[in-house]
Amino acid sequence: MIYTALTNRAMQIAYEAHAGQVDKCGTPYVFHPYHLAEQMPDEVTTCVALLHDVVEDTPITLDELEREFPSEVTEPLRLLTHDPAVPYRDYIDALVVDPVARTVKRADLMHNLDETRFEGCGRVDEAELSRRRERYRVALGVLDEGEQLGLMLEHRSAAAADIESARLTPLAGVAFEEFRSTLDTPPPESTRDLLAREETWV
Repeated sequence: MIYTALTNRAMQIAYEAHAGQVDKCGTPYVFHPYHLAEQMPDEVTTCVALLHDVVEDTPITLDELEREFPSEVTEPLRLLTHDPAVPYRDYIDALVVDPVARTVKRADLMHNLDETRFEGCGRVDEAELSRRRERYRVALGVLDEGEQLGLMLEHRSAAAADIESARLTPLAGVAFEEFRSTLDTPPPESTRDLLAREETWV
């Protein structure tokens, strides 16, 4: 767990908001967001993991969270909150564009797919488990595609930035002299002939 003033506040809110709630096996529900938060790489994703079910499953509203957390936390939370009126696939498609929401949702799905959580629990219906497996595996596939697209766009953006930097950075020293010498060197005969022919076409 990453401990900061912000993550500690998120932990307190999650604990209070989920008080009395249990998962399908009767385990205190708050262990689920805590488990996700333990896997997160930074302060923002830790806060989002801790709070990812608060708006959806408790009386706390996003407006209330916005008074305590920056938009870097509350915007992914908005995407992660599933409106029952929205089809599940549309919900996943909408959140996949946000890297933080994507990271937290992947951890959420992987924990939901971990059926060892139900060991010793005789109340889980096998048909329901089968539906959950299919639903979550499809969602993971969408997240994988989104991750690949995000990496591709980042690569393109970085390459474009490198090209722009190279275009704007003046040549210096030996590199400049080498570049200038290429301008002073006459073109090869074949190129000179081609240029001459082009002049006659104008």
